[in-house]
Amino acid sequence: MMMSSSTANTTFSAVAKQYANTLYELATEQGSLKTLMVLVPILSQVIEKTPELHAYLANQTLTAEKRAAMLFDLLPSDSPPLLAYFLTLVIENHRQDDLLEILHCFNAKANELAGIGLIEITTAFALTNALRESLGEALRIRFSLKGLNVTETIDPSLKAGLVLTYNGQRLDATLQTRMAQLKHSLQQI
Repeated sequence: MMMSSSTANTTFSAVAKQYANTLYELATEQGSLKTLMVLVPILSQVIEKTPELHAYLANQTLTAEKRAAMLFDLLPSDSPPLLAYFLTLVIENHRQDDLLEILHCFNAKANELAGIGLIEITTAFALTNALRESLGEALRIRFSLKGLNVTETIDPSLKAGLVLTYNGQRLDATLQTRMAQLKHSLQQI
């Protein structure tokens, strides 16, 4: 199972979907989809972890090309020019505040169409490697996936169990939920 910071189960805005679909189609036409599937999550992480970028991207005294070039320069030198063009387009259209959502939307679409499931797991304790692999195999089979891209979060307040989210579906198998269900059942008696 691969670990990632992507947000698989987010409802994306119409703007993000439109831009992400355009990038996906262009990348497919130009044969750079696989490369972008690697670069887009990297760029997303850089933007998420560098709050100073938001002010730089919003700086109207700089041209859109210069702001986009700064982002593009953070990527490997052999990155497809399509990405630089796309970043410039987003910034020229004053959508820099939507850029992160656009990149996440692209990532979700590309992974879905490639048969890679984006799954979020929240547990009370870190999963062991054996449990992680067993769970991963079960999820691949259950959802007929070629691969998984998993985000793991530890939440000690859960005490026991896990919460799994895939394609907007949430499975809550935590101790708190089970206890609440039991309490509700007992109150009905």
